[in-house]
Amino acid sequence: KIRKSENPPTGNPKISTISEPPRQNRSLSLLFLCTLNKDFKSSKRSRVPRDALYSYPATMLIPKKNRVEVYKYLFQEGVLYAKKDYNAPKHPDIDVPNLQVIKLMQSFKSRELVTERYAWTHYYWYLTNEGIEYLREYLSLPAEIVPATLKKST
Repeated sequence: KIRKSENPPTGNPKISTISEPPRQNRSLSLLFLCTLNKDFKSSKRSRVPRDALYSYPATMLIPKKNRVEVYKYLFQEGVLYAKKDYNAPKHPDIDVPNLQVIKLMQSFKSRELVTERYAWTHYYWYLTNEGIEYLREYLSLPAEIVPATLKKST
């Protein structure tokens, strides 16, 4: 139990003392979130801020050097694979962490720039025509250069 403070702190008026939560509110952790949130305005019937209840997906920051390296390889070959091992130090063909390759291709898949297949703990991604156009624009490549999957074998 948390004891009610008998002597409120002096000095900063924004610091509030934590008192015993009401009986209908059993979640003590949410009470702490309310008191620690700077923008939270206290009232008689205070509610938990909506941000405290829901978590947002984290975005992964990938260095541009690694991003360009993956894009170049994908454009040259037209296909890319990766083992479903998020802790692998690097991709077998590219000098980039495996997790970054998977996350970049996950982003491409959501924008429908690649099609994804999954079999036996490996992801396989194939460039679509929209993906080829996007990479050509991103890497500033002329129209004569095409991925290896579109080249005719002799």
